[in-house]
Amino acid sequence: MKTTPNRHKIGLTAIIIIAFIIGFNIKDFALDLLLGGSMF
Repeated sequence: MKTTPNRHKIGLTAIIIIAFIIGFNIKDFALDLLLGGSMF
């Protein structure tokens, strides 16, 4: 089973999107800690 360049590109895009989502969640979590978790 040979992977096509297009499929590889889709995989990379998914990894980048997941990394962005995780990064935003960590940023929000850090802000919540700084604000004493009052934003929940």
